[in-house]
Amino acid sequence: MAGASSRDIRLKMCVQRKGDSGAIAPYRKADFPHYYEADIAHVTSEEFSALLGFAPPEGKWNVKKPLGYDDTIGQGKYKNGFGRFLYLFVRAARRICFFFGKPIAANNVMFAMNLPYRQLTLLLGGRIDNGMLDGILTMANGRFFAGVRQTFQAWRQKKKKERRRRHGGED
Repeated sequence: MAGASSRDIRLKMCVQRKGDSGAIAPYRKADFPHYYEADIAHVTSEEFSALLGFAPPEGKWNVKKPLGYDDTIGQGKYKNGFGRFLYLFVRAARRICFFFGKPIAANNVMFAMNLPYRQLTLLLGGRIDNGMLDGILTMANGRFFAGVRQTFQAWRQKKKKERRRRHGGED
């Protein structure tokens, strides 16, 4: 079917194609017995890995590992200091939204909780850059004052670049 929209179909045509009866199944039944029997509750890890073609990542996050660009604000729950503060701040903002009867705003706050740190630069509309994000991650990983210094230096550099760009200078 072809048309300007779903309500304005101008051309209709039936197409039939004969299937290939000699097609080979991509997976052998002996290798994936639980899938062939639709018994997905008992699929083994080996069977799942063979189906994926690679070993899936670990199911649990290592809470001792420092936070990075791919980690979320929600993972700050397991950190001390600024990482936990960010987590608790976002959680409190969500509860406040629910208290005032704003469930959509509360869900948007929850979206921010599960957003990777690398997306903060986009979420904040360019107000922070990667240098400042590095400082924020340093603070979240327990080195608060070093992170503040790093964030402040990156902010100053960003302002200098913006000033040069506004006045016609090169980067």
